[in-house]
Amino acid sequence: MDAVSGLAVLAPARTLWGEQRYGFAVPVALAGGGGQGFSLSSTLGGSMPVHSRIRLWLASAAIAGIFTVPVHAQYSGPSAKPQASVAGILKNPVDDQDVRLQGYLLRKEGHEKYIFSDGTGEIVAEIKDKHFASQRVDEKTKVEIVGEVDTGLRRPPEIEVDSLRLVE
Repeated sequence: MDAVSGLAVLAPARTLWGEQRYGFAVPVALAGGGGQGFSLSSTLGGSMPVHSRIRLWLASAAIAGIFTVPVHAQYSGPSAKPQASVAGILKNPVDDQDVRLQGYLLRKEGHEKYIFSDGTGEIVAEIKDKHFASQRVDEKTKVEIVGEVDTGLRRPPEIEVDSLRLVE
């Protein structure tokens, strides 16, 4: 290990069989024992050339990186959130009330603001772009929105949407 940069350097190291090979040597303090330390040559084929071992290690790291990409999944089964109606929300709005509504996004009113209707009335739904998750939605696409009622003193209630899914 280079004392200045703290990086592993290409240095002679002994394999488990006592052969001296050139590889990346892990310092004794990191290897947890005495002796020369641990080298890639002991784990990646003792007689494999250094450039081949490095290439193999980089390919393994790249493959491991591909399989550690986060996966975004969304539950689409029944929900414990109460089924409400737009008319009921407009008649008696309760701030932070959990709602689940099925209907249509009729039009876009502004940035992340849509007019939603379930057939009983129309209400503004605030839907972040990430909730569309590359789904194509138009005024004829039936959707289910899950979110909370957001009331204000000088405006009608809105729905702050937490999730959106297409309904078949």
